Amino acid sequence: MRQSIGDTLLTWIDTYFGVYEDEKGIHVQDTLLDQEIERILFYNEFILILAPGEKKYYPAQSFKKRLKTWALYRSLLYNNDKKDKDGNPGGDNKRHGIEYFRISKN
Repeated sequence: MRQSIGDTLLTWIDTYFGVYEDEKGIHVQDTLLDQEIERILFYNEFILILAPGEKKYYPAQSFKKRLKTWALYRSLLYNNDKKDKDGNPGGDNKRHGIEYFRISKN
């Protein structure tokens, strides 16, 4: 699972959300949890930290899938308040052509 996210993205998202690990386990700072975040702005912030030539490994088309995988990897919820077409949590959150996401604790 970790490999499908990519080390650079994993480290960046962990830092963004204040995820840290110690002998007691994984912890997440609550400051950005349950906040609606515009996906494209989040992606653009990430792209800024990449080394030249690294962007090709993180295309925008796969970013949402990697973000969902990161949430699962960290035992967090992605768009838990939105349902997909089958009624399961984790559906899209789009308004006026803009996609948002929300990360929550279990």
